[in-house]
Amino acid sequence: MAGEPAKKKPYELKFSVLKLTPSFPPPLPVGTSDSGLSGIPADLLHSHSSGSSEEWHTVGASGEPGFQNGWVPFDTGRTPKFKKIHGTVYMVGLAKSGTLNTVIFNLPIGYRQIAVTNLYIGTSSSAAFATLRIDSNGDVKQEAGNNTWISLACSFRAD
Repeated sequence: MAGEPAKKKPYELKFSVLKLTPSFPPPLPVGTSDSGLSGIPADLLHSHSSGSSEEWHTVGASGEPGFQNGWVPFDTGRTPKFKKIHGTVYMVGLAKSGTLNTVIFNLPIGYRQIAVTNLYIGTSSSAAFATLRIDSNGDVKQEAGNNTWISLACSFRAD
């Protein structure tokens, strides 16, 4: 009717779905021997020019956190590792063959987050993603996907 204010339309949300098909196994980035390194600046990976003298901690190595619940490295070139640089923890590598929905390994104090974090990570699943959960007690778990392989490539702020 004339003189009546126009009715406002409710917001309309539109979503699109992006389907990714992972390769098996995921290729190594050019010029590296480790999976998941391409998102980390080269100066932080290969030198101490950033002011960090910390080396990579290799999961399962002597004196480092061990694999749990049947999880193992995908292969020797992509063994899971972690490192903290200026308060940010970087994780790289692939794990496989463990019991689903269980702890892969436990991050030591100083590398943990204050709150639980769920990350969507690449996997061999036909869904292309798995949920990687990092608990405040340091537990790193796969909560969705399958156990053919899961990428641990991510970064987060430590407590």
